[in-house]
Amino acid sequence: MRWLETVRDCTCDEAAVHRFLSAEFLRHLQDLRGTAGCASADVYREEGVPGSFAIIVAWSGDGPPRKSRELAAMADYASGIGLVNHSVWSQIDISGD
Repeated sequence: MRWLETVRDCTCDEAAVHRFLSAEFLRHLQDLRGTAGCASADVYREEGVPGSFAIIVAWSGDGPPRKSRELAAMADYASGIGLVNHSVWSQIDISGD
C-alpha cells in the first residue's frame, strides 16, 4: 500500500516560515527520509501564497495508512506559526483490475 502524509501550514509571517525551515528542521527531514517505508520527504511552497508551505511524505508499507509520529511532531511545532492541516491520503487503485 502507498499513501501520502501532508502537513500544510499557512501564515502571514514569511520570516516565521524561514525560521521554521531552519537547519535543524532540514536535519529532521533528512532523518525522516531514512525511516523504513519512507519513499520520499520534501517541502513545497504554494505559488503565489507567501507564508505557505507543505511537507509531503510518500510512504509505502503493509500496514494501514496512518499519521506518523515524526510528522505529528512537525505539525505541532508548525501550529505555533500558522494554521496547520495534517492529513493522510491513500492511493486509489485506478488500474481496473
